[in-house]
Amino acid sequence: MRVEANVTRAWRVSLRLLCCAVAVMAVASPVLGAPRAPGRERTAGAQPAFMEVSAVLPATANQLADAMGIPLANVVTASIGTSDPAGVGIGTSPLGRYFPRGGGTFAILSTGLAATAATPNNAPDTSTILTGLKNSQGNDMVQLRIVLAPPPGSQCLSFDFAFFSEEFPEFVGSPFNDAFLAELGGSTFQIVGDTITAPLNFAVDPGGHLISINTVFGVTPNTQSTYDGGTSVLRAVAPLGPSAFPTVELVLTIMDLGDSIYDSAVFLDNFAFSTTACATGTALGDTILSPQSGFITPDQTFDLVLLAPQPITSLTVLVNGANVTNTILSCISGSQPGGGGTIRCPGVSGALLLAALGPVPYVFDVTAHFQDGTSRTESVTYQLLGPSDLTAPKLAILPPSGLFATTQRFDLVLILQSGVTGATITVGGVDVTAPLASCLLANPVGSLALGQALTARCPISGAILGPGPRTFVVNATFSDGTSATDGVIWSVKANSEP
Repeated sequence: MRVEANVTRAWRVSLRLLCCAVAVMAVASPVLGAPRAPGRERTAGAQPAFMEVSAVLPATANQLADAMGIPLANVVTASIGTSDPAGVGIGTSPLGRYFPRGGGTFAILSTGLAATAATPNNAPDTSTILTGLKNSQGNDMVQLRIVLAPPPGSQCLSFDFAFFSEEFPEFVGSPFNDAFLAELGGSTFQIVGDTITAPLNFAVDPGGHLISINTVFGVTPNTQSTYDGGTSVLRAVAPLGPSAFPTVELVLTIMDLGDSIYDSAVFLDNFAFSTTACATGTALGDTILSPQSGFITPDQTFDLVLLAPQPITSLTVLVNGANVTNTILSCISGSQPGGGGTIRCPGVSGALLLAALGPVPYVFDVTAHFQDGTSRTESVTYQLLGPSDLTAPKLAILPPSGLFATTQRFDLVLILQSGVTGATITVGGVDVTAPLASCLLANPVGSLALGQALTARCPISGAILGPGPRTFVVNATFSDGTSATDGVIWSVKANSEP
């Protein structure tokens, strides 16, 4: 067992040595809140000005099913109907922090051009109005309908997805409520105003909310795609009852609400049938690096943790292109039930990264090869939070939704704009306002110049939260009569260390 202070010192030395090796990068600003002009005047066929060669390929419906990982032997038919073919595509290289999840490809459905998903996020309002299929409002809709023949004995189907949008964060709470649905057994959804009812839908966030602009918790910037915000990777699960045999229809739909501009997209991969029982719902998908991408503050401290689903045979970790693998391997090793492992590097902070690498986005690229011959590559990006990132939202919670280990420690950071008159904090529906408020007020973040924003942190750990998912929600009221809500879902994986 290594002493954590020594590990932290090694981590600091290694990162400081990197500062001479890492080229200075232009500071991106994945916006939590920079407002756009109020007009939504994009015209039909409008193309982003930054189009370039993309890693997203055109695709047929059968190719989309294959890219999701659905065995073609179990696909009876697949169709996009009258959907605009430009709204679908296959991703062929790493994109959106998490994809591909299995194999080398994944499917994309978009309310705009699917190919723009892989272009830089340097346009303020990526939009394309599609031709073809529309919803009952007359707005863009793309739909993939797959008739499946589940293998005998199957009790469940599941797949990974993440939802991205240009509507975040400016149009949260507005009629521009773009949404993604996964319906099993046909499609019966209805739109009333800016609300969708979909009794057959099983793609929800871990809090049970529809995947849409207005109801998704845990949306973060740094999407590593063209979109301004996106969810964590989620895994949707649906049981297969007797009516699913011999065939059942899976209907995947993404649509614009309110109008047909400001594109949204869903990435889909890692489909599986299972012979074990399951319940309808969604959980956070497996990741190998924690915390996930998002903003950090200079005073924020966290343990960087590698969550391996099984023993690792080889590992490569880069920070802004520089190799820090040996530093990571010298950190504290642990084990998970079922044969998985963890590597925990304590004492990482915004101040440490700033001193070592400067005020740039900090990109961690991880490639892990596992004992069963599989591998996983993931990339996360941390970016220092600044005043320009907090111009619109009145409330923000850090870190974003994601997986954490029992032994992992990290700072909960709460940011409230001035004029707050009251707030409630719940974890899993239980009111924890009093103890957390005391902790937050005792740890103000004094070195972060955020104008009138109130910023505080509270050191917590996976052990305090306990194994399993926890929905953390803050509701705040302000002196101008407005209110704000933000939420994240943290899921803790049990582990132990020597």
